[in-house]
Amino acid sequence: MAVAVILALSLALGPEPLLRDLDAQAAFDAAQQAFADKDYATASAQLEKAYMLEPEPELLYPWAQAERNLGRCESAIDLYEKFIDTGPSQKMVDAANQNIDRCKETIAAAEPAIEPEIEPEPELDPDPPPPRVDPTTDTPPKDDKPVGKDVAGGVLVGVGGVAIVVGAALLGVARKQAKATANADDNDTYLLMRDKAAKFNAGGIAMLVTGGVLVVAGVVRYGVLAKRKKSRDVAMFFDGRSIGLAGRF
Repeated sequence: MAVAVILALSLALGPEPLLRDLDAQAAFDAAQQAFADKDYATASAQLEKAYMLEPEPELLYPWAQAERNLGRCESAIDLYEKFIDTGPSQKMVDAANQNIDRCKETIAAAEPAIEPEIEPEPELDPDPPPPRVDPTTDTPPKDDKPVGKDVAGGVLVGVGGVAIVVGAALLGVARKQAKATANADDNDTYLLMRDKAAKFNAGGIAMLVTGGVLVVAGVVRYGVLAKRKKSRDVAMFFDGRSIGLAGRF
């Protein structure tokens, strides 16, 4: 009965018939009776027929209502939106938007939850046994990467060197800027030039400190790698009867 009341309120135009086409008006009257009987399938079919005969915008809202009551929310949302596009009163726009929200909630509740697929963890191969060193035929394994060609160490030393050069250049600019303050025409210019000199000086010191730290870090890395390489030059072997050492001494 609530749907019939909404339909009557939205389409009440007085004693005059809503539609000019007699067949369309007859279909509309049949739809009203179907709403009263809660026969929403018949109401939807009759409203569609009336709209096809005479596409009156006022037919879209009750048609959408019938579709929503049939559980066809996608179709109902489309009809509600078409009805809003025709420029009805704000009250009818609010009612249509409210029903659109209801339809969206119904659609969301009907969608099954998608569980994320869990990929199995790859099996890890066991570590291969270390190679046996035979002093008569084999030589100790050599380090594949020479100490002097270590990428990380080279980057640290290289970037540090660049930072030192930039820092020295900034200090030079700061000195020139400080000397130029003596030629300032007024106090404001003097203060501005002094601030620039101070900023260049601070930046230069910061770059020198940063560059020094990077260079020291690179040198330390080279030292650590060299120590590791030296320790690998000596290998121990066991042939089942005795223990011996092989390598460069």
